[in-house]
Amino acid sequence: MAELARQFALFAHPAKLARSEVELAEVVEAAVALHAAESSEHHLEVVLPQDLPKVSADRDLLRRALSNLIKNALEATPYGGQIVIAGTAMADKLILSVRDDGPGADEAIDLALPYVTTKKSGTGLGLAIVKKICEAHGWSLSYGNADPGFEVKIKIPSKHGS
Repeated sequence: MAELARQFALFAHPAKLARSEVELAEVVEAAVALHAAESSEHHLEVVLPQDLPKVSADRDLLRRALSNLIKNALEATPYGGQIVIAGTAMADKLILSVRDDGPGADEAIDLALPYVTTKKSGTGLGLAIVKKICEAHGWSLSYGNADPGFEVKIKIPSKHGS
């Protein structure tokens, strides 16, 4: 119940951005550490190039978004399944993705709407909060079934792109 109240409060009243130059690898590491106990039953892989540029972001909100995505992936992935968190730098953007090899989801359902979930338990706020965090930063969010599983991508415009 406390978790539901916390998530609802975050969704209803998101914090103001406190942007700084953030090392993406550090934020990913912090988000992964939050789920260390849960992830011991899965293969969690982080694939980030050494030369990823820093991003202008609110460190805590970015960690919260990643934590929500990791939690969703862990809940969707069967015992022993694989979750990959990856970062890719392109000329005009950086793409951060979380992909699992679970069963995927019904793509006719907009999972980024508040209170929408395909899980037996859950608030339906995880992806909605990620979407709000992305919108607050001016980033885009996409998600859908992968082969196998489900993938969520956050696209962060590059400071040096057009």
